[in-house]
Amino acid sequence: GKMPAKVVMSAAGSDPWTERYRPAKIKDIIGQQGDRSNVNKLLKWLKNWERHNKPGSKPPFNKDDGSHLKAALLSGAPGIGKTTSATVCCRELGFSFVEMNASDARSRRQSSSTCP
Repeated sequence: GKMPAKVVMSAAGSDPWTERYRPAKIKDIIGQQGDRSNVNKLLKWLKNWERHNKPGSKPPFNKDDGSHLKAALLSGAPGIGKTTSATVCCRELGFSFVEMNASDARSRRQSSSTCP
């Protein structure tokens, strides 16, 4: 009989396809190219975070875009791109980041020892 084909996996090929094809830039995220897209809003917010959150700074008058807020909460169903969006924005701005999900830390003690 015939011998089955031999499958060789390289180190790069061993990643799940979701990781291999994860968007690397904002322009790679389908449906998020417009100025009013959620990813671009997050990018703008991150870009201006330090300026809006200096000690003594006041929230901008009559501006309800969240620019003066200290944290962003990304929520939604699994698989819609929350982690990818945050990661891509941080990378594009040259920020370092720590990825932490609620399921990763089961107690407040664990999460407080991870974050400074």
